[in-house]
Amino acid sequence: MKQTIYLSLFIFLTIFFQNCTQEDISSSTQVGSYSTMLTIGQKLYLVNDSQIKTFDVTDSKNPVLLNTTDLGDEIESLYHYDGLLLVGSATDMYILEINDKGIPEQKSRTFYNNVEFCSNDPIVARNDIAYVTLSSVDIPVCDRPVLDELRVYDIQNIERPELLESIDMSKPKGLGFGKKYLFVCDQEDGLVIFNIEDPKSPVLSSTLEGFNAFDVIIRNNILIVACLNELRQYDITDEDNIKFLGTIQI
Repeated sequence: MKQTIYLSLFIFLTIFFQNCTQEDISSSTQVGSYSTMLTIGQKLYLVNDSQIKTFDVTDSKNPVLLNTTDLGDEIESLYHYDGLLLVGSATDMYILEINDKGIPEQKSRTFYNNVEFCSNDPIVARNDIAYVTLSSVDIPVCDRPVLDELRVYDIQNIERPELLESIDMSKPKGLGFGKKYLFVCDQEDGLVIFNIEDPKSPVLSSTLEGFNAFDVIIRNNILIVACLNELRQYDITDEDNIKFLGTIQI
């Protein structure tokens, strides 16, 4: 029950922040990295387990389905970056380019490993670099090899993304950008903070511990961390001196 409430509240915050800045959602983290829908101008993009759908929402009360594109299985997340839609699944990263009609066209599909594994894999991107968290799922039927790590991809060539680095983590989940830091939620370690002044080579800076983190929303120097039982708020105006503002219990 608590998890359902947490998800509902976090989805509300995601939609609220997104609606405030829907013309420029690629400039910073305005929505949670586990978001499954985005609005860009008069288009709404929505992913389900295996597809991405494009709607015209010029009339917000009467959205019109324009296109459905089949992807793979276990689709989990959707992120907009510079005219691209980055779609995360349990096994792959998809890159789609939005054409002049607003329809996404698949440009690449990057398989995360040479074996299948169970994971939850949100994606964020900036400066032609994509960051992906791979997180194993502890369920009895998942007896295949698993990974828990942060991956860094060069996506300058959207048809051939290049893996630059893999960083081991405990149980990484959602992630988001500050000015010079990447904030990565970890179900076991809390909020793990990486310096990305060199975007291709994240350096561990610090960790905020004592809670289990799942996703982040960052807007106007306020960072909201979604945890199982609470939302934690931080002032990151000075990212080298992060200030805890309080919690909202769920």
